[in-house]
Amino acid sequence: MSLINQMLRDLEQRNTQKSASPQALRPQTAPRQTGSKALWFWLIALAPMPFVYLWLDDKAAVQPPVVALPQASKPQAAAIEIPAVNPVIMPAAAPQAS
Repeated sequence: MSLINQMLRDLEQRNTQKSASPQALRPQTAPRQTGSKALWFWLIALAPMPFVYLWLDDKAAVQPPVVALPQASKPQAAAIEIPAVNPVIMPAAAPQAS
């Protein structure tokens, strides 16, 4: 029992010596808050990104891409000439006498 009491006395002496040291009287500074502000800034700035991606992806699905096909050369059809036909004008029928 005396051994335990001796250890406790030694421990108390060490604690009182440490509290009287000048290091314990040093002022403590508050932690910086800039990391927290920067984190919130990036979270707010990047939060809409998935929604914008999905919105643009949906727009691309609605409008199919325009594909330019190469122009195929059309075969030249033989020119068919239609002969001009003069219209036949019929004389007016004479009135019939009854």
